[in-house]
Amino acid sequence: MPLIELEGRDAEELKERISRELGRSREELEFEVVEERGIFGPLSPKRVKVRAWLKGERVAEFALEAAERIAKAIVPEARAEVRVEEDGLRVEVTGDGSGLLIGRHGQTLEAFRYLLSKMMAKYAKRRVSLFLDVEGYKRKRAERVREIALRMARRAKTSGRRVLLPPMSAEERRVVHLLLRDDEAVETRSVGEGPRRRVSIIPKDVSRETPLGPEG
Repeated sequence: MPLIELEGRDAEELKERISRELGRSREELEFEVVEERGIFGPLSPKRVKVRAWLKGERVAEFALEAAERIAKAIVPEARAEVRVEEDGLRVEVTGDGSGLLIGRHGQTLEAFRYLLSKMMAKYAKRRVSLFLDVEGYKRKRAERVREIALRMARRAKTSGRRVLLPPMSAEERRVVHLLLRDDEAVETRSVGEGPRRRVSIIPKDVSRETPLGPEG
């Protein structure tokens, strides 16, 4: 639901009034402008209706409804929660039987995220950063990825050789890159293609000797 809705003849004036009444800058708000005319059509004076939301909340409402609609088609007991964060929207889905929404190695969850992301982009007419999790699966997986990365980084330092991690999603590879970004002894690079793409952890002495591919 919009925070406020005003009617008048000039949309810009209404936006200014809304900003003052809410005590928010226009940059913090999203507006929808609807033009209306009276029963005499083009001969009637133009009236406009302006609705306002806090930026991100309109898309968040849509994300919540869409996520629950998708989830309940597979798991009727599923329910979703959404939070607006600095780097995008975080949607959490829970409910009995929600393991069906995760699938083998998180493949169903990734398809769920892809579909929801496309729906949100179409609705918002822009790309929206989305984090989707089911029953904390990604949070637990990220913790496991961090454990593996730290252990393999120690092996790379001890052996003086580059070490390959198991194939990972782009999101999991990003966890590794960020975790080891400030490590003075090793560097990380993503190698391989498609579902076999993985992270290589390289001692910095070795990385200076051999050209490396791009991160990702």
